[in-house]
Amino acid sequence: MLRRRTLFPALALLLAATTMTLAAPTTAMLIGEAREVSGNRMPGPGPRSLPKPFRGKVWIVRGEWPGQGPFLAKSALPVGASQRVTTDEAGHFRLSLPPGTYTVFLETPQGLYRNEFDGRGYYLPTVLQAGQTTRIQLLMDAGAVY
Repeated sequence: MLRRRTLFPALALLLAATTMTLAAPTTAMLIGEAREVSGNRMPGPGPRSLPKPFRGKVWIVRGEWPGQGPFLAKSALPVGASQRVTTDEAGHFRLSLPPGTYTVFLETPQGLYRNEFDGRGYYLPTVLQAGQTTRIQLLMDAGAVY
């Protein structure tokens, strides 16, 4: 009788652990906000332009990408290396992706734009972990004067 009392809880615990392992999340959520500024951004007596929502496509590219300036030619990316999502009217976007390291760009007529770097000469990467939500903010400021 004693064996039965200890065996069933042990089996139940094993079953629960197996179920939890099988149900482990395999995707991550990326939520972003894209803003655009232009014109005078200098402090002083004149009016400063305010950020407005960026309306357009956001490119999410797998891996880290070396940056040689704020613009990257779309043709520099291998075919199939990116996913695209369009922002809503408020500049927000959301996408479910496999865990990993990504570089996120804004699409402009001049190419893909990202003016944030990691100190190693790469565009600032975004790391997504399974089962977690990562939030990022992007700023298109190519038309701004600082």
